[in-house]
Amino acid sequence: MNQHKTMISNFLISMPCKFILFSIVVFTSLLFSCNSNTIESHETMENPVGLPMSTILGACEDEHFIYDRAKINPRGKWSPMGIYGGFLSPDGTKISVGNAIGEVQLWDFETLNTLCEMNGHSQMVSTTLFSPDSKILITGSSDSTARLWNTTTCENIQTFRDHNDIVFTTLYSNSGRYFLSTSDDGSVIVYDSKTYDIIHQLKHEAGQYFAWFSDNDQYVISGGHDYKMTLWDMDTGEKVKEFIGHKGPIYCMVISSDGKYVISGSGDFSAKLWSMETGECIRTFCGHKDEIYVAMFSPDEKSILTSSGDHSIRKWDIQTGNEILRFNGHTGLICTMHNHSSGKYLLSAGQDGTCKIWDIHTGEILRSRKW
Repeated sequence: MNQHKTMISNFLISMPCKFILFSIVVFTSLLFSCNSNTIESHETMENPVGLPMSTILGACEDEHFIYDRAKINPRGKWSPMGIYGGFLSPDGTKISVGNAIGEVQLWDFETLNTLCEMNGHSQMVSTTLFSPDSKILITGSSDSTARLWNTTTCENIQTFRDHNDIVFTTLYSNSGRYFLSTSDDGSVIVYDSKTYDIIHQLKHEAGQYFAWFSDNDQYVISGGHDYKMTLWDMDTGEKVKEFIGHKGPIYCMVISSDGKYVISGSGDFSAKLWSMETGECIRTFCGHKDEIYVAMFSPDEKSILTSSGDHSIRKWDIQTGNEILRFNGHTGLICTMHNHSSGKYLLSAGQDGTCKIWDIHTGEILRSRKW
């Protein structure tokens, strides 16, 4: 599994924490077929104490669902002390974290102790990500810049000011030849990682939250507030196809290692599995009670992992769409997740200001640190 098999969910608003309803609510987890209007109840689960249940039905439960952030998030759910950019180094030894006041730190994976601080961003750090050799960290911020950092000295190598709005995501290609940044200005900019020259500036009609390289560097796929994903040819910079079906903004997408599938997570409370060849939706994963900020493949790609504003991480069987495991422990929305290179651990972090390391097979919290 490649070093970037995750999505780093990226957001801009620092607001008071959402009030937590201390109640036990029994709900039915729902599975919705992409090609059917039928909703099948496949499992009844008890919502753990402390997890708020949205009064808004997602697209899975309500075929007339219309995305409205003001209704889904009436009081705000963003904290200035949250961790909004978090990632594991490909060598498995470090964690990068960024917060709402522009701070970036490197932590030791085993101890969670701070290794160094990286100072330069003036506003929220929405994304952090390592190069494939773990020697460089790339970050993006609400200050409209992307920055490269040396992970040994923690010094700023280069600052990019090519966007004119919030930078949501920064990402290296698996080969290390390219990196990209996405922005609320509607552009995805692809750079040469050696010369820092702009290779492509991919224009969209709306802000783009996320983008992903295919393993062979042939394609870039992007998604955002236009409710669709767009596949781009890396040789020509031309649009190849669009993936249409979500009813809310698309916060993340990951292409499978064989290049056949893509998984996406959306503000419509659903994750979707798509065919890369046809652009058709194969399966929809339903059950979250709030927006899905991260959707990615498990290390063996036999299951899907999602995280949400409902404070939970869920693991789904990729063949049946059934929920098979739930990771409980966060007390705020979870906006970043990443698989450890060993395939044994899962990293998560979010609005509650904690970074957690989980046993990916059992859902047990192995260690946790609050920033």
